[in-house]
Formats: sequence, structure tokens, C-alpha cells
Amino acid sequence: MLAIPFSQSDRLFETDRCIGLDFADALRAQFGDDLLFIVVFGSKARGDADEESDMDLLVVMKHVTLKIRRQVRNLATEIWLANGLFLSTRVWDESYWKQMSDLSTTLYHNICEDGVLLYKQANLVE
Repeated sequence: MLAIPFSQSDRLFETDRCIGLDFADALRAQFGDDLLFIVVFGSKARGDADEESDMDLLVVMKHVTLKIRRQVRNLATEIWLANGLFLSTRVWDESYWKQMSDLSTTLYHNICEDGVLLYKQANLVE
């Protein structure tokens, strides 16, 4: 079972949370059970973003292909054009998430420390 060490936090501004949730809804509609979790990280998640900041999002799925990465990027572009907030996405499969955890990378720790969970499958452990 995949463990995710984030919590649903209120560090996001309401507008950012709504945009992130719109993106999460679009991903769930397109990918269904293949979508494992979505986390906002970076300046938006830390609460130190300015008006020029983008929203950094980690999307973790069961399996990832180049086609899936393009589909996620296209959905992010649609949200950007509709709302004016650029969504910078990283799309990883669950094995890569586990590898980042095992290697204890700086990026992994930053995401875990700052991450704001937007969506997770019900069977995942926090």
C-alpha cells in the first residue's frame, strides 16, 4: 500500500484551492482509478507566493506514459487559460514516488514538508 505523508491544509488561498480542485476534478474525470494523488507544493503551498507565482503540482498515477503526461499538461493548460494561473505539473508513477522516497531526495522532502493534498484515492494511507 502506498503511503502519502501530507495533510489537507488550509495554507492555500481560496482562489488557488478552487483552481487546484478544478484541476483535480478534471484529472479524476479523465483518469479515474489510475489517479492516486495530487499535491500542491512550492510557494503556493508554503504561503509565500506572489501574484507572479505559478502553482506547482505533483500528480501521481498508477502508470505514466508520454501520452498521459501530454494529457495532464493539456488539462493544466485549459485550467491556466480559464483562470490565469499557470499550473506547473510533475507527473510521476507510483514506483517513481517510492523511488524518490527510498532515495530520500531533497525534492521528495520539500514536497512532503510543504505539500497540500488536493486529492487522494480512498485506499491510500496518510
